[in-house]
Amino acid sequence: MLIQNILLVSIILGLGIAQILSAFTDLFCNYKKVEFYWPHTLWIIFILFLQIQDWFILYQLGSWKVWILPIVIFILAYPVILFMCSKMLLSTNNLEERGDMKLFYLDQFPITFIILSTGTILSITFDVLLSKRSFYEQSVLFLFCL
Repeated sequence: MLIQNILLVSIILGLGIAQILSAFTDLFCNYKKVEFYWPHTLWIIFILFLQIQDWFILYQLGSWKVWILPIVIFILAYPVILFMCSKMLLSTNNLEERGDMKLFYLDQFPITFIILSTGTILSITFDVLLSKRSFYEQSVLFLFCL
């Protein structure tokens, strides 16, 4: 059962990473038409890092003997949120229309921030309930919700 769960999460994370790499490559191919915005670029790198980190964290769950559907859905929710953020920060649908990444970022960021805040709450819940970490250790994660 563990292999199937790891595979499903890996597919979702792989889709998010492919989204970032593909869309970022499209931007670089059109670098003469694109005005990059450094906070937007940092968020893209951060989301890519979170996806890679989540993939590594998943392998720590290999010692679990019992997997039930609610826990699997709970574990899948975070990679889905990361995929959504990847798509929101770097959409390939309107590449011709966008040239100013600052405007694109400012337009997308409010909903992306809400999605990321939800992901942070899921991460805290996962760490406290399933990974048995203390609530105090999660205080840094609360900063992302502010």
